[in-house]
Amino acid sequence: MKVLFIVNQLFFFRHIEPVVSALISDGDQVGMWFGDREKENISDRAVQEFLSLHRVDYFHGISLRNDRWKVVLKVIRDLQGCRIYLKPGYTAPKSRIRFLEKLSPFARSVVGSRLGKWILSKEISYYFLSFMERLIPANKAISRELGRKTPDIVVIVTNLIWNAPEFEYLKASISLGIPTVAMIASWDNLNTKGTLNLIPDAIILWNQALAEDAMILHHFPREKIVSTGAQTFDYLFDFKPTESIAEFCMRTGIDPARKFVLYLGSSASIAEDETRFVRELVSSLNKNLNVQVLIRPHPINHKIWASFDEAGAIVWPRNGDLPDTIGAKEDFCKALYFSQAVIGINTSAMLEAAVLDRPCITIMLDDYKASQDESGHFRHLLNGGFLEIAEDFDQASEILKRILNGEDRLKKNRKRFVSEFIRPRGINRPVGPLIAELIEQLDPKKGILAHA
Repeated sequence: MKVLFIVNQLFFFRHIEPVVSALISDGDQVGMWFGDREKENISDRAVQEFLSLHRVDYFHGISLRNDRWKVVLKVIRDLQGCRIYLKPGYTAPKSRIRFLEKLSPFARSVVGSRLGKWILSKEISYYFLSFMERLIPANKAISRELGRKTPDIVVIVTNLIWNAPEFEYLKASISLGIPTVAMIASWDNLNTKGTLNLIPDAIILWNQALAEDAMILHHFPREKIVSTGAQTFDYLFDFKPTESIAEFCMRTGIDPARKFVLYLGSSASIAEDETRFVRELVSSLNKNLNVQVLIRPHPINHKIWASFDEAGAIVWPRNGDLPDTIGAKEDFCKALYFSQAVIGINTSAMLEAAVLDRPCITIMLDDYKASQDESGHFRHLLNGGFLEIAEDFDQASEILKRILNGEDRLKKNRKRFVSEFIRPRGINRPVGPLIAELIEQLDPKKGILAHA
């Protein structure tokens, strides 16, 4: 079978690597085509490492639509995306603001009027906009591109970003009669971006909680959704440290005679400049506990840490690092594994910490209200019941003191969260091979994945 992955940025390679590896092991031919929407400080090193070990049809720079329908399609997709932010009870003010800033002028005028909001809030607007999307033909150049490659199935990997190029490949694949699958890249995408404007033969999500978001917010049909678990984190379940804690501390600058906690940096869209927050945290821990803080910057929000220097804290790696290559995954896992607990505002790394059974602490201040309890995806962490929640830094110190004394009161909740959110198909069942198997057995006539 020839499987072609269309991915809008190299940042998402880590989401498909376990699936691609499994497909190759099964003898399938795999293509990986990436777009140019790259994030700062993210390279193609992981892809190149993979290509050195596997034979893959690799291409970087997928085509963008640039014909007479481009402007019309943007308006239709903008309006469809706006419907998510008008859903009753949906609260994500920061995401809403970012989305509205990227709208076309016409779409902004519609959403800015009371009548426009009322119309978009009605279900009939979804069907009308979907009908308009289907009326517009696929891009001829992209259709020819796919036609030359003759894939048996096209898998788009998307975070539902505004006007994403992979949507055009989905549209072209459907028009050519090629079976299609959409993999939603991560847990926060359904609540913070846009939406799919065409429905593929199957939509792969991590779990039932995200499936509910997909149906309520995005109008994805239940019969098209398959909950598989989080393939991105398969590597964590196989982790075994290859060096001692003393050796790790020596490499990072941590004092091996003292315990340390790991601070997990957030993206700029979540926390902006979080250095003041961390200074107050370190000050409180220095005052109340004999514990160090190892700070791991978010790889695309690392510049804020360039001049950070506080007693009792180490920034490592200084420029942040995405756990994408074999070595980078090892270092990230060791930082989690050797720490006594992790602390953060709102980051996917809390999911990885839970997999490695590290206690997780978050401090919920008014400054970050919009990124925490007003953020649609953060509620999945709250609902998981595994976060130790502090209202200020001194309370965080008290919680950490209990953890250091052996009182890990949320350990069972953490285990349950991992089994339900990360690996709902079985805690010992790797997700990458599962998704590969489902892709191989896609039955487009039924509109579902076989054995789903």
